[in-house]
Amino acid sequence: MRVNKVFSGVNMSSAPTIATVITDVFNSILNIIDNVALTVSQNATAFAEVLILGGIAYVVYRIGTGIVRRLAGVFRGFY
Repeated sequence: MRVNKVFSGVNMSSAPTIATVITDVFNSILNIIDNVALTVSQNATAFAEVLILGGIAYVVYRIGTGIVRRLAGVFRGFY
């Protein structure tokens, strides 16, 4: 007879306890957080570059928008 295991080694023939379910859920959440933290730490330089380049692009956009509006106003006065 083959028995499938779902929760921490508890057989399917017996219902898992609430403590087992909660423990497995928390362990899964901790594994996910650990994997996300590992991925972030491995790619920290790429994240930093994107953040810095995005900030520079935003500043250029903000300054450029003001300059374009002023130039449009100047040229509007010529016509």
